[in-house]
Formats: sequence, structure tokens, C-alpha cells
Amino acid sequence: MTFKNSSWIAWPINNYKITAFLTALLLAFGLWAIYVMPKDEFPPFTIRQGVVIAVMPGATAEEIEEQVARPLERYIFTYKEVDRSKTYSTSQNGMCIVMVQFQQDQNNLTPVWSKMKHGLNQFKSSLPQGVLALVAQDDFGDTSALLITVESDQRSYRELQGYSDELADRLRRLPSVSNVRQIGEKKEQLTITVDKERLAAYGIGRQALVQALTSQGLTTMSGMVSTPHQNLKIHVAPSISSEQEIGERIIFNAPDGKVLRVRDIATVTREYDMSEAYIESNGKRCVILSLEMLKGHNIVQFGKDVDVVLNQFRQDCLPEDVTMRRITDQPEVVGTSVSDFLRDLIISMLIIVAVMIVLFPLKSAIVAALTIPLSTFVSTGIMYALGIELNIITLACLIVVLGMIVDNSIVVIDGYLEYLGKGMGRREAAVKSVQQYFWPMLLATVCICAIFFPILKFMKGEAADVIKLFPLTITINLMVSLVVAAFIIPLLNAAIIRRVKAKEPGKRDLTDWVQHWYDKTLEWNFRHPWLTIVGSIVLVVATGALFPLLKMRQFPFADRNQFAVEVYLPEGSGLEETRLIADELSAILKSSDKVTGVTSFVGCSSPRFHTSYAPVIAGKNFAQLIVNTESNEASLELLDQLAPKYSNHWPNAYVRWKQMDYLPVPTYEYRFYGNNTDSIQKAAQMLMEEMRRIPELEWVHTDFDMPSPMVQVSLDPVASAQMGITRTSAELQLMLQTGKVQVGSIWEAGNVDGKSRTYEVPIVMKDRRQDAMQLSDVENTYLTTPTASSVALRQVAEVKPVWSQTKIVHRNGERCISVTAEGKRGTFALDIQNHLIDYIDHMNLPQGVRAEVGGETEKNNEITPDVMVSMSLAVVLIFFFLLFNFRKFSIAIVCIVAISLGMPGAIIGLLIANKVLGLTGMFGFITLMGMIMRNEILIFEHANEKMSEGMSAREAALDAGKRRMVPIFLTTATTAVGVVPMILAGSSFWMPVGITIFAGGIGMLLLVTTVLPVVYWKLYEKKEGPSPNPPYREGVVTTDNVDPSAVHPTPLPHREGRGGSALLLLLFLPLMAQAQPRTVSLQECLQSAATQNRTLLNATLQIQMAGEQKREAFTKYFPEISANLLAFHAFDKMVKQDGYYPQELAALGQINPAFAALAGQPYSIRELDKGYAAMATLTQPLFVGGQIVNGNRLADIGKQVAELQAELQTKDLLQKVTENYYQIVKLKLNLATIRSAQEQLYAIYREVQSYVDAGVTTRNDLLRVRLELQRLSSDSLTVGNAHHVMCLLLAQQTGMAGEKIDVQDMALADIESPLNYYISPDEAVAARQELALAQKGVEAGKLKVRMERGKHLPTVAVGLTVSNVGLGGLSEGAKSMMETNTTNGMVFGTVSVPITSWWGGSHAIRREKLALQQSQNQLQDAREQLIIDIESSWFSLVEAYKQIDIARTSVAEATENMRMSMDKYRSGTEILSTLLESQTLLRESMSRLASAQATYMTKRADYLRKTR
Repeated sequence: MTFKNSSWIAWPINNYKITAFLTALLLAFGLWAIYVMPKDEFPPFTIRQGVVIAVMPGATAEEIEEQVARPLERYIFTYKEVDRSKTYSTSQNGMCIVMVQFQQDQNNLTPVWSKMKHGLNQFKSSLPQGVLALVAQDDFGDTSALLITVESDQRSYRELQGYSDELADRLRRLPSVSNVRQIGEKKEQLTITVDKERLAAYGIGRQALVQALTSQGLTTMSGMVSTPHQNLKIHVAPSISSEQEIGERIIFNAPDGKVLRVRDIATVTREYDMSEAYIESNGKRCVILSLEMLKGHNIVQFGKDVDVVLNQFRQDCLPEDVTMRRITDQPEVVGTSVSDFLRDLIISMLIIVAVMIVLFPLKSAIVAALTIPLSTFVSTGIMYALGIELNIITLACLIVVLGMIVDNSIVVIDGYLEYLGKGMGRREAAVKSVQQYFWPMLLATVCICAIFFPILKFMKGEAADVIKLFPLTITINLMVSLVVAAFIIPLLNAAIIRRVKAKEPGKRDLTDWVQHWYDKTLEWNFRHPWLTIVGSIVLVVATGALFPLLKMRQFPFADRNQFAVEVYLPEGSGLEETRLIADELSAILKSSDKVTGVTSFVGCSSPRFHTSYAPVIAGKNFAQLIVNTESNEASLELLDQLAPKYSNHWPNAYVRWKQMDYLPVPTYEYRFYGNNTDSIQKAAQMLMEEMRRIPELEWVHTDFDMPSPMVQVSLDPVASAQMGITRTSAELQLMLQTGKVQVGSIWEAGNVDGKSRTYEVPIVMKDRRQDAMQLSDVENTYLTTPTASSVALRQVAEVKPVWSQTKIVHRNGERCISVTAEGKRGTFALDIQNHLIDYIDHMNLPQGVRAEVGGETEKNNEITPDVMVSMSLAVVLIFFFLLFNFRKFSIAIVCIVAISLGMPGAIIGLLIANKVLGLTGMFGFITLMGMIMRNEILIFEHANEKMSEGMSAREAALDAGKRRMVPIFLTTATTAVGVVPMILAGSSFWMPVGITIFAGGIGMLLLVTTVLPVVYWKLYEKKEGPSPNPPYREGVVTTDNVDPSAVHPTPLPHREGRGGSALLLLLFLPLMAQAQPRTVSLQECLQSAATQNRTLLNATLQIQMAGEQKREAFTKYFPEISANLLAFHAFDKMVKQDGYYPQELAALGQINPAFAALAGQPYSIRELDKGYAAMATLTQPLFVGGQIVNGNRLADIGKQVAELQAELQTKDLLQKVTENYYQIVKLKLNLATIRSAQEQLYAIYREVQSYVDAGVTTRNDLLRVRLELQRLSSDSLTVGNAHHVMCLLLAQQTGMAGEKIDVQDMALADIESPLNYYISPDEAVAARQELALAQKGVEAGKLKVRMERGKHLPTVAVGLTVSNVGLGGLSEGAKSMMETNTTNGMVFGTVSVPITSWWGGSHAIRREKLALQQSQNQLQDAREQLIIDIESSWFSLVEAYKQIDIARTSVAEATENMRMSMDKYRSGTEILSTLLESQTLLRESMSRLASAQATYMTKRADYLRKTR
């Protein structure tokens, strides 16, 4: 019989076979889709960045900036798609690199790049002719899916290249491979090393030699022979095929028949050029293949396909001494992630099913549980059909939504059971339940899905790329769950749940206990309504105040069994120096058993193999190591172990230890803009000094490179023209003689796996002394004239060294210097960022310089508004849904405010778990919004319904809470437990999301169910009843989300107007100068610093803290005392027994008739409903393995260390005070020198004025003297400002901040010889605190070994326990039979012998012993380094003393020169400019003397500090 009503709802039941078939088909399709659908780690990611490179050989950085960078920037900025504020250029010698950043809303860059490339080709004609290339590289963001090495320590690069060529050809045949690039191949070359002396002796120029060689390798058209029958091409075969033939090549024929061959003036060798970048894998030569995958393919299957090719290639081609290794393996990462998430998905399903079985009747639980696999796998089929791939975002959605997809089914099952209990048939009840709840379920599901979609509208850039699939995946799952609840669950209800089983009387399940305790709690809340409401508000506000304590970061670090090490050396460092450090690092890393492989990139960097890890445009001063480890935990352990030790281990290099990260920008970045590089550098230096004071920061540096030396050749216009040498010909010939030039190539045959291959072997020419050339060699370089004669460069040009800018950076078209830093692992940036922003805000920036905050702060400021708008719009959507649902503004507003009830649990959960809150965390909070909204509707709708039936507001609210608590509890429980596997997996990306949903859901459950009914009561307390109900009730579903939210740092204020501040400062300088500062001596400064400086005060506090720690350790000798109290009051008697007196009592009637009367009568015992138990315990340890004794000794050493550190800090501070003091003395002497020079110029001015009046000289001389006076005035102002700033710094260091001070006037004339202070280094080192600290480290290490050993020794203790127990609620008969109050005590002794702890204990002891050996090595190293430091200080002191003598001689000679110049000028034999130059020389020599004297006093103080 078929059910005729509600045809579309009843159709699945009436046609159950078709329904079952379609369901099975969709389920099978979904399971198949999981296997075949595309998989990747992240959704498709758009790298909105590219590179434009312009090459102009021979140009300096300044020339590149003006002639190339500025016009190129202006052109690129004409494209509206370009984000000018983030586009920056780097001008360096011979090259301009522009990193083009596109707007965040640009998702398809292909047409943009096409348009820009076409435009750049046309724009190149407007650049100088020297620009040889202008290239746009749009594949900068392409990420390698695999990096595979072909490596061997026995094969040559040529052989390895042959194997890699063959392997690359095979890999390119895979349809999923988009690109295969070979990296690190080094070509074998034939090197012609020319002897330029012999070449000059033969009268042959280098250019002629190059032309002779290149002409042999040039291939041109050789012509054709045509006949009536055929056409024959003419081919001239190559005449060079080996190094011997090159050596025999004739380059010159003399008229007398003599010939000059290459071997006469050069040697020819076959070699590999190792002076350029190279790559090694585990110390072996290697060639790397970088594989990229076509979009839309399954990366896991891509990895399997590559494996097949690699295995086949290994069998077919590779000898045993050649191996292949994967450096980076994205398929493995994705495969592991997908399998882990699928595992978590299955575990979540099982957990939810288990929970439902516990909370539901068995058959109802089975029906509800079937919803999970049906909804999940049908959803994956739809995702596959829509082209949605499986990645960690979509898989996380599947897990997050698991608990919610059963909500609709629970509603339908509950309605079915209700109608079934009313006597309806199974089919009718199944259809009726769907009829009643479908539209409420649909509306609630649509609205919950809708709150996720605002992020798609407002989020842009990388953040939108990452999370764009989240709302769509959630929507698919929830809508599918609605369809399953409406069409499949009714069929399952009718088939499985045939009747309602009545509950046995007196039997309680878990939900009954929950309901029982909840009812009691809710009734108490209704007795204390305002306490409940105010208490909840206080709780929300208090936990909101804890929000700043959360660790916040936009994106977390990646979980990888891999990390990178980057080595930075100063600009201009050679490859050999870089190689030595890279090799040493590689050896250190390979010595760890946790490391599985190390790949070294020396002079170059790896391609992009991680989305957020951009490749470095490297030079010879850079190296990169990719380190593979056993696991992510091993990576973190190695980073913690090695980074602090080796980051600054090498004196001329910084080693950056890079954990793989999802954040594409530096954590700390601050930029300074301006036109004057010196001013920008000064501002950057000020900030760096402040950042270096922050212990949590490391590698504080800028992108500014100091000027480097360069050889400048200035052609003599007359001499060069006479010889016919032009700038172009000179540049060409110098390039040929000082560089390596390819003059041709030969092709040689090879063989790989039986296949012949042809290899190009370049022919390169270089000078014999090229690697050791000096400045004099450049001067003596011979140039060939047009007449074939040779002339030395020095004869036609001036050759001299000059300083030139190495690199000039522009950002947004302005000169810019960026200050960046790394945070130590475990450091979170918000507080430090806020401090640095505040510091920048109060910096006295040089005129024309402005500051800007970049890095993570800038990124957060960009994303935060989008996040806030998205969250706000989600709240607005919820508000309108609630308003539409309840048609009351008051309830809608209360519901919006009640959303905050999810905050306490989420915040407390994140704090307890100590996890980072990031961008994806907003999904967790949006999920909580949906959960709260659904629960609010369940409670308020029921209350409205009861009020419409005539209940009072209080009764309706109380009934709503009691009746709706269990459904809320069930749906919240399934949602919360669904994310437990996500939490247990420990993913840095998703664990915080799971914690937010789990802890927030539990907190929301407790607050919503206990607070909202009370709020509803108070809201409607004075009203008769609400307006009519909406036509639906409890058909509402929730939503789950993801990770943490972004950080909200304070934005940097606008910097305009600094020029006005500087002008006011200049105007008030004269007034400031009128205030008379207090003069202080050096001794006063030192005494004040020693007692008032806050750093030293903190050191004193540290000593006191160490003392308290020592006293705390001493208390371990005292006994431990504890007390416990337990009191109880039961709701009913705890001892219950009912029965009948035995018949045997009748026989005792003769003794007492009362016994006979009791025989067979019923009795009831009800005893004990309250009581208490109190216990106090005292335990005295007698032996704990020596841990107490050694702990006290260790605490004592800690105090001694704090005292030594305080002494060391005091010495360092006093040295800084001394340095600054003498710096001020030097500035005052410079001011005096300037005043003296001004007086001399005034005297000269008066004389010149008299000469002008007499008509002896022109007014031009008078103006020149005035200009010189103005320059001196400017210098005086600059020195005066520096003097003022140094006085402020000295006041701060000495604890006199806020007080105007100045140093006493000093002549610095009487300077003692350094020999008066000399002390033997061996004697001086014994008094150094650094050595004492190292010694204390050794002592502490010995104690730690003892303490570790003590942990595994037996412990002995004695003790005493006293207890008192009282019982109440007893009848008189019971009291007569037992004690109602008893006191007892006992003495005990314990011996605890750890047995299994020795399994790991021996290793722990060994670890501490190894640490002790490290401390001993550090002690020896400290001693040696301190001796070197003392000797270095001594040599610096002696040098400074000798500089004074030199400066004094210069002053004497400059004084005499000034006197002679004055006499000559007065006699008319010398012009005014010479006199002014003499006066300038005298002033400069006096300034150098003052500087030398101040430097000596500073060096003396430094030497005394290190030896006393």
C-alpha cells in the first residue's frame, strides 16, 4: 500500500527501491571521487608578484638608478593592476631588478603579464643604448612539486648531466608534468689562459686574438650548388674538435713565413669552472631536476607516476655509484596530509556514532549515525563534479561540519518518534515529521550557510585564496545533510524504528542525569536572576580582557620534516669564503642522526618549493642549505638546538635558520624613505640600535649595503684621442682582459644508456693573472690602437680606486632602506611590534625622512578590516534572520548580544592549550555564531509558544530551558566531539580551530542554556505575551569553522609635517642654548651610572631574585604538610534496606514478648545523609637521591652567576658611559676648532674688505670668504646638535634623564703612554667575569649530572597522618551501635625504588654528561677568546696612541702652512683660494687630533675594563 499524501515527501518511501538504488549510486560515486579527485596541500594559490630585470653592463648603481630604474618604475606604474606601494626596485652595478607586486584583487595575471611584456618590448627603445636586455619573468611564483637530485661523488658533472638529461626527457612524457628544469649543471669547458706579457711581446692585441678564435666557431651559410637535377648544399665542417687543435690554431702569419699559434701565448686546459655557483647533495656533486605539475591534476597520483619513471630509470640507466634523492616532495606532503585528514574524518565519524549510541536509543542512534557517511560521501561526489579538489581546507571543512550534519536528522527522528508515540503508522509518522520541520530546517540551514559567505566578498589576496573554498564546502555538506534528512532518513525511520520502546520505570540514562542536574541549576538561576545575568556579563567581559594574552599570528608555521638554513656574508665576499662556511654547516647538520639529507646551494638559491618561501636572488656571498629530517618534531628540535649556537658563530657571516612558514612577509619590517641616503641610513641605524636591545630579536639588519671599492678609469681626452682609443673600445678591451670571455664552442659525442648524446663544450679565454690582479695590473693593461700598436692604459687614462654604492633600493619610486629582524623561536610579535611602533613614533627623524611599518604588522593592517567587515556582515545576517524569525527587535538584539557567550570557552580553551590564534580562527568563531543562533531559536521559540498558550513569562522561560536542554546538549555534543581528532592531530593550522569549536561549544552550552531563559523571563516579565509565533520551531542546524583571527597592531601615524618640526627645532635652538647645563666630570658620570642606571638596577633585582630562589631551594629540607577535608549532605538517606523480620524471632517470645511481635513484620532502615572526613599528613624526606642538596648548591651557583652578570653589565655600562663622555669631549673640541677657524676667517674677511675698498682685489674674493664662513656656521650647527643629542644619551645612561648636563672642558694634552697600563693577557684573563661565568657553567653542569642521577635513586621518607571522621543523620539505634565521631592516626615510612625509569634514565644522565663536556669546551673556548680580545684591545690602544703623534705633527705642519699662506697672500704672491685651503687643512688637522685623543681615551678605558 502506498502513502498518497504529500507526494514529493512520500515519494522516496513509496518508491523505496529506486531511493535505495539512487542513494547507493551517489554513495559509490562519492567514494570513487575521493580516490580520483585532484588533491593538493592548499587551494590554487596566486602569487601576485613577478620580476622585471634590466641589464646594462658596466654601469654603476647610481647610473642604473637614474638612467634605468626611475624611468622603468614610471612606466610600470602606468599599469593600474600594479600595486605601487609594494613594488620595489634594486639598482646595482650593471643591473636593475624590479619586483612587481600586483593588486590583491588580481586573480588572473596572464593577460596582465601579456600586456606588460608587449609594452616592455616597446619601452626598451626609450632606455639608454647600453641596456642590453629587458626581461619580464612571470614564473616567479611557480612552485616546484618535486626537487630530485642526481648525485654521485665519483662521476663528473658531464656524466651527471647526461643522466639528468635522459631522466628529464622521460619525465616530460608524463601528461601531468608541466615543466622540468635542470638546476646546478656545470658545463665542462676548454679554458685558454693567456699570458699577456707574451701577447704584448708579439705585438698582438687581445681583441685580435678573440676575433681569430671566434671566427673559427662561427657557422654561416656556405652556399649551394644547383644543377638541373638536384640542389646540393655546401657545408664547411668545424675545424676545432679538441684542446690540442685549439693550441695549434694559427692566429698570426708574419711576412717572413713565421706563424704564431695559440700555444705560443696561452695554455689550453679542460676543466669545470668552480668559481661560480654550484650545488651539492650530502657533499656529493649533483644536478637537480625541478618538476612542476599542471593545474587540475592529482598531485598524489603525480608523485606515483614520477616514482614509476624513477624506478624504471634506476633499473635501466643508473650505475650503483649514482643515486637519486628527493629534496622536496610535495606529493608525499599532500599524501600524508590527505591520509591523516581522512583518518581523522573516519575517527570523527566513529566518535560521533559512539556518542550518539550512548545518548540515543540504539535504533535512533543507528539511523542518525547513517547520516554521517551518506552526507559526507555524497558531498565529496558533488565537490568532485564541481571541480573542487581535496586539500587541507576542504578536508578540514568535512571534519568541522561532521557534528552539524546530524542536526537535521535528529530533528526529523525526534518528530518521527513523537508522532509514532501518538499512534500514527510508520510511513505516516515519517512523512508527517518531514512535513512539519522541512521549511524551518531549510531556512535555518540556508541562513547558517549564508554567514560564511561574506568572506568571499571582502577578503582579497592570499588570504582569500586560502579560505575561498571553505564556505562552499560547508554549504554543500549542510545542504546535502538537509536532503538526506528530508528524503532518506524518513525511509530509514520507517524501516528500522518500528515502535517506540517505553523506558523502564526508575532507570536513568546519561541524558536523564544531565537533565536532572540542569533542572536544579536552572531553578537556582531563576531564584537569583540578576546575579545570573550580571555574573554572565562579568564572565564575558573578564574573558574578553584575556583576549590580548592569546598568541596571535596571521598564519602559523608549517609542519614539515624540513627546514632551510641561509648564510649571508657581506656584499663583495668571495665564493670560497661562502663555501667554507656552507661546508662546515653541512658537516654539523649531517652529524645529527635526525638529519636524512642536506643539499647545499652555494652562490645561488633553490627554486620555490614552498608557496610562501620565495627564492633569493643570490650572489657569491649567499648560500642556502635545504635540510631534510626524520619528522617535524626533529626539525623543531634541531632548530632549537642549533640556531642559538650557530646563528652568529662565524664573525663575518649571519646564519639564518628558517622554519617553513605560511606567512609570506618578515615578522618585523620597518621602512624609511627619503632622497638622501645618509639621512635614511642614520634613521635606520637609530632603529637598529633600539631593536638590538630587545633580547627576543635576532639578525637585526637592513637591505642597505655599504659602498664598495671600484676601479675608475678616466680617459685623458687628448691622449686617448691621439691614440684612437674611445670609451667603448677601452671598455671592450678591459672586459676581454679582466673577465672570462667565451670565444667559441665544440660539440662532443657522449653515451648514456646506450644512447648517443652530443654535448656543447664552451671555449673560454681568460688572463693568466686574472684571479690575482691588483690595481697596478689594471694600470699596466695594454690596449690595442686602431693602428694595431699597443699602449699601456696608464698612458691614456687615470686609474684610481673610488667608492661606489653597491645597491640602491626604491619602493614606490622612492629611495628606501628597510630594517628587518627575526624573532627567536617561541617569540610572538605583538608586544614587540607595538613597542617598536611607539619608538618610531617618537624618533627624531632627519629632515626629509619618513617612516613606514611593514612586515606582519602591515599585512595584518591590510587583512584586519576585511576580517572585521566579514564578521560584522555575518552578525548583520544573523540579526535579520532572527528578526525575520521572531519579528521582535528586543529578542533579535538579545540574541546578537548573546553571541558573545561563545567567547569565554573559546578564549580559555586557547589559553590553556597555549595555541596560536590566526586568520582561519574566524571560521571557528563563525561556527560558534551558528551554534548559538540555532540554540537561541530552540529556547526562545519554545518560550514564545508556551506564552501563547497562557503561561507567564517566568513559567514559559523555565519550561523552555528544561524542555530544550537535552536537544541542545545532543547537537552540541556531536559537534564538539567531531573536532576531537582535529585537536589530537596537533596540526598548527587546524588544531586551534578544533579547540575553538570544542571549548567554545562547551562554554556556550553551559551559558546559553542557563542564562538565556532567565534573560527571556526578564525581557517579557511585564508583558502578557509575545506576538504570534513564526510557523516553525526546532529545525535549525549549526556550522563549524576553522582557525584563529588576525592580529590588530596599532597603525603607524602619518609622518608628514616632520619638516615643520625640524624647522621649529632650528628656531628654538638659540633659546635652548641659553639654558646653562650642569657640568659633570667623568667620575661623577660613572658613579651616577653605577647607582642610578635602570639596567644595573634590574641586575640588582636579578640578584635578589636569585637569592629568593636559593632560599626557596632551602625549604625543600623542611617537611611537607597537607590537609584535606570532605563534607557531604545527601538529598536522601545513603543506607537503605527494606525487608521482613525472620520468623525465628517468635521462638524468642519467651525471653521478650516484643520479639514474638516482630516476627514476620516488615522493616525499613534509612540511615546516614551527612558527614565529614578530615585528614592531615606530615611527610619528612630523608633521602631523595641528593636532589635537595644538589638543588641548593645549584641555586647558590645561580646567585653567584647573577652577581657575575651584574658585575659584567656594570663594566659594560661604564665603558659605554666613558665612550660617550669622550665623544662629547671630542665634539666640544671640534666646536672650539670651528670657532677658532671662524675667528681666523673674520680676520681674513677684514683684510680682504680693505683690499676691496682699495681696489686691489675684486668683490668675488669677499664673497668666497663669506661662503666659507657660512659653511663653518653650518658645521657648527651640525656639531652642536650632535653634542646636544650625546648629552641627552649620557644623561639617560647615568640616570640623570630630564636634567641638562654637559661634560667638563678638557684639554686632553697630557696623555700617558699605554706602556703604563700594560698587563699580561694570562694575568688579566683570570679576573674576567666572562671566564668566571664559564667556570660556573661547568660547576652547574656537574651538579645537573648528580641531580639527574639522583632522580633514579631510591627515596626514603617518614611521616605522620591524623584523621577524624564524623557521621550524621543516624537514628538513635544506629548511634548506639557505632561511633559517630572517630579520630585516628598513624606513623609511616616509605621507600620508593624507581626501576623502569632507568630505561630512559641512563640516556638522560648521558645527556647531562654530554652537556657538561660542552660546558668544559666552552670554558676553554672562552679563555682563548678572552686572551685574543685582550691582545686585540692592547694593539688598538697602541695604534690610537701613535695616531695622536701623527695628528700632532699634522697640526704643527698645517699651522706653519697657514702662516706661510697668510704671508704670501698679504705679499700678493698667493691667491685667496690657496689661503682658504690652508685654513681648511688646519681646521681638519685639529679635528683629527681631537678625534685621535678622544679615541685614545676610549681605547684606554676599554683596555682597563678588560684587564682590571
